[in-house]
Amino acid sequence: MLLPYYSELDKCIDRRLLSFMHNSSLVINAARGRLIDLIALYDLVHEKNIYAALDVFDVEPLPTEHPLLSLQNVIATPHIAAATVENYKNTGIHAAQTIIDFFEGKAITNLVN
Repeated sequence: MLLPYYSELDKCIDRRLLSFMHNSSLVINAARGRLIDLIALYDLVHEKNIYAALDVFDVEPLPTEHPLLSLQNVIATPHIAAATVENYKNTGIHAAQTIIDFFEGKAITNLVN
């Protein structure tokens, strides 16, 4: 039996923490969607002069009817913007070329240790 995903980081940025934000503050989340309580964030952004820039959401993709998307002071971008057919093809070509370069004794570009 699979257990539902859970982390102690789920909604760790909750209504209480968000309430400490001053007017004209900016909330940025490009880490994990589950970190911020989106209902609390909506309430805060809607009621105060707070801004939000979000790249990740607890549900991906965020449904187009989500109330956050109706607010003028929210910027929402898709986290999976690089996941295109062209990018998958180019990634595969680059990986294959890197293996060829390695066996030919050439310098490896974009090496990550």
